[in-house]
Amino acid sequence: MPTYETIFIAQPGLAETDAEALALTFEQLVREGDGTMVKADHWGKRKLAYAVQKHQEGYFFYLQYEAAAAVVSELERRLRNNEQVLKYLSVRLDRHAVEALALAEKKAAEKAAARALRDAERAARLEEGKGRGDGDLDAVDGEGSEDEDDD
Repeated sequence: MPTYETIFIAQPGLAETDAEALALTFEQLVREGDGTMVKADHWGKRKLAYAVQKHQEGYFFYLQYEAAAAVVSELERRLRNNEQVLKYLSVRLDRHAVEALALAEKKAAEKAAARALRDAERAARLEEGKGRGDGDLDAVDGEGSEDEDDD
């Protein structure tokens, strides 16, 4: 089955839970049509670049799925008829785009793992430094007490 991605924007007046429930209904529609959800992201409430139906912001959702064309057309029909949806866009992804997305996700995961490791090492160094004493750098260098003895 071909891979598609759909991005839609829900009205900002919705409660967070209602916006999530709206996205779940569209995910369920894909599953009922014998499609498989690859990825579903809630990007949160964001400001729009321009006013859409007199709204300046909206809840953004991203769906990536594998489904037949009939499922996509039914999903778009329901998005178009739903008053809570401001805008939507569905795109069929070719093989190269799917591979590029997978590679980008892999790199992002590796970067996040490296960042977590770096943060853990930094925290360990800070904890190690706290156990050495009161933190007086002059005492570590062996300097700083010469002026006080001259008085």
